[in-house]
Amino acid sequence: MAAILNLFKKKQPDSPELTELNDQLRTFRGNCALQRVTVGLRNPRTWKFYDQGDDTKAPIIILPPSGGTPECFCKLFNDLPEKGIRLIAVQSPPINDHDEWLESFSGFLDHIKLKKAHILGCGLGGFLGLLYTRVNPKRVLSIILINSYATNINLITSVGKFEFSPAYVIKDYLTRGFEVEGNTVNGKQIKNVKPNHKAAVDFFKAQMGTLSQEELYSSVCLQSTEAFIDKRKVDQTKLTIIECDDFSSFDESMRATLPTFFKNGRYVGLKEGGDFPFLSCAEDISLHITVHMRRLDPTLLEAIKLETVPEEVGMERGMVQSKPADEHDEEPEPSPQQTQNAETGDTGESSYEYYTATATEDNDE
Repeated sequence: MAAILNLFKKKQPDSPELTELNDQLRTFRGNCALQRVTVGLRNPRTWKFYDQGDDTKAPIIILPPSGGTPECFCKLFNDLPEKGIRLIAVQSPPINDHDEWLESFSGFLDHIKLKKAHILGCGLGGFLGLLYTRVNPKRVLSIILINSYATNINLITSVGKFEFSPAYVIKDYLTRGFEVEGNTVNGKQIKNVKPNHKAAVDFFKAQMGTLSQEELYSSVCLQSTEAFIDKRKVDQTKLTIIECDDFSSFDESMRATLPTFFKNGRYVGLKEGGDFPFLSCAEDISLHITVHMRRLDPTLLEAIKLETVPEEVGMERGMVQSKPADEHDEEPEPSPQQTQNAETGDTGESSYEYYTATATEDNDE
């Protein structure tokens, strides 16, 4: 009865934060086209993906979380390609087995002619990226994990009940723990829950609604079927782990698996961001991705320029601004020490230059 009454409720206007995300999505779709690739002969699978950036560089393959879509990373696409970082966000076909998914993913990389690539995974996407590193470590240049996990033991459940379930039932199962109302998240009181966190959850749910029942069921199978990674195959010097410290739909035991498994990786803790920091605080995520890539590709330094602070902003912040002296400005009176140095011909700098030159000559001898 409640579901029927909800149909007659007047739709509330979108928040400014959600409107901004929708505008980012329209900009993203206007700049980047959706592409499709069919992989496999005996059992063909169709991969959907967006590709943007310098095609001469090794790209970052973005693997979304369970129930996620490539469109959820629209804000990253609107920022990072301009800095010389190539992004490829993928939507995997409905595959319910880990081994089959790994084989199909290798075929996808072969089809788009990529021998090696960086991997960025969120949630389930990060776990699949670690599984792929176990099978093909030489094809993975580096890994970035965002709110992910190293073991899915706590998520294992029977998936048979979801095989013929409607799409909205699977969607409710995947979005459990995503409820954000005021300062209450998943029934717990959280301080400083900003509107952009709720907007990120609403946007993610809207994109999940575009998936078919088969795609949603595939996410449940890959998330809830037992699998194991091999941390020996992961180069921890090229691993960045990004986690949000405010709240998450995963319990603390799962969030602690990555720092426990990869003690030599680069760990980044964000004070806020929720489950989807690539939507709620995309600027911070872009910054850490840029830092990660700059360590591996120094040529990116040429494409990244520091932003200058406007003069009026600097004056408001109390910054000291230098300016050329005016011809009509009066020169300050010299100090007694300066007058004495001028009479003796001592500039006050000769001693420093002398000792520096003497030390240089001694070293040469």
